[in-house]
Amino acid sequence: GNWRGKRLHDLARDLPDELGTWIGDPSASPHGGESFEAAMRRVGTWLNALRHDRDIVAITHAPIVRAAVAQA
Repeated sequence: GNWRGKRLHDLARDLPDELGTWIGDPSASPHGGESFEAAMRRVGTWLNALRHDRDIVAITHAPIVRAAVAQA
C-alpha cells in the first residue's frame, strides 16, 4: 500500500488516525494495501499447502510473520 517503506514512527506522527485504525481493526486497510485479516487468509492458505515432512524457510517481513504465528 501507500505506507510501503515508511517507519511506524513517521506514520504515527503524520497519520495517527489512520495508523490507529489499522492497528485496532484487522479488517482495515487505510493505506490502500492488504488488511491484516486478508494477510492472515493468504498466509493460512500458504501454510496449509505446505508439505510438512520437510523444513521450510520463508523470508518475509514482520506483519507476515505475525500472521503465520497467529495461524499456527
